[in-house]
Amino acid sequence: MLEQLLRQYGYLVVYLGTLVEPDATLLASTLLSHRGYMNIALVWLFCVLASLTSSHVFFWLGRRRGAVFLERVAKSSKHYLRIRDWLDRHGTLLVLFSRFLWGTRIIICTASGATGFNRARFAALDAVGVVVWVTVIGTLGFAIAEFIARLFTQIHQHIDVIAIALVAAALVFDLWGRRKAMRSTPGE
Repeated sequence: MLEQLLRQYGYLVVYLGTLVEPDATLLASTLLSHRGYMNIALVWLFCVLASLTSSHVFFWLGRRRGAVFLERVAKSSKHYLRIRDWLDRHGTLLVLFSRFLWGTRIIICTASGATGFNRARFAALDAVGVVVWVTVIGTLGFAIAEFIARLFTQIHQHIDVIAIALVAAALVFDLWGRRKAMRSTPGE
């Protein structure tokens, strides 16, 4: 049933999940791709599209709502003033790598719009940043999935030896505990 749901709605879930929690969605969907439930290229495409959607919505909110919105953000976020200062000094790098600055993505996009960051420049830098982010985090997710698959293959191939070693370790631990308890028992 899960496989059927993933095949039918998986890419929609990837898109919507990326809007809400991008990193976890990208990692989880990449792991599922490794297992064969989804196509990795389509997963990455939907993550790119959702990330671009999100960043541009917040850019335009910042542009439209400007100072009013930013005053509310500034009151509720200790990071806003620091990010605004960084935008003034290092706007290009900040927008380009905002995906890797966890916890500040929305603020960076919103502040970029509100502070008059050039629209075309924002769009280009954001697109490059999103593609780099999907490539790095997606590749990391795929590498984790490959490691887990190999680990389970190794465990399965050597399950008898592992079981014997675990039993032996438990026995040694038990004997050690009994010996320690006997030595510390008062009156003997």
